[in-house]
Amino acid sequence: MNMEYVQKIVVAGVIHNNGKFLLLKRNSNEDIFPNKWELPSGKVEFGEDPNQSLIREIKEETGLEIKDFFPLKCTHYTIEKPDKKRHTIHIIYIINIPEVKNIILTNEHDDYKWVNINDLKQLDTFDDMFDILDDASKKL
Repeated sequence: MNMEYVQKIVVAGVIHNNGKFLLLKRNSNEDIFPNKWELPSGKVEFGEDPNQSLIREIKEETGLEIKDFFPLKCTHYTIEKPDKKRHTIHIIYIINIPEVKNIILTNEHDDYKWVNINDLKQLDTFDDMFDILDDASKKL
């Protein structure tokens, strides 16, 4: 059996307002990481400017229109399946929003929360979430 190698680039937004950060809960039907709390994020399409990907994905996943953002850091991870290895590179941005409007979720997510770093202990999230939000807090 031939192993397939896939690499993808994902943009993610650390959206903050009044000392809290927006996390979305992945739908329980998702193939990968169901019910995990994550940052709003999405894939960069082939040839797409990552900044434009961020604007598009944040609008799609939250309904928010963003203008004021800057890169925070890059992270990566690899997922192995019997016939495929996927390497994902995350470009993580800090997003400033002056006022919070209603969050409009798609079927990818079934809940959202505004959290501070201490709230992460009660949520099923990713191992690096504390470090990401801590880094963002230091840059704000």
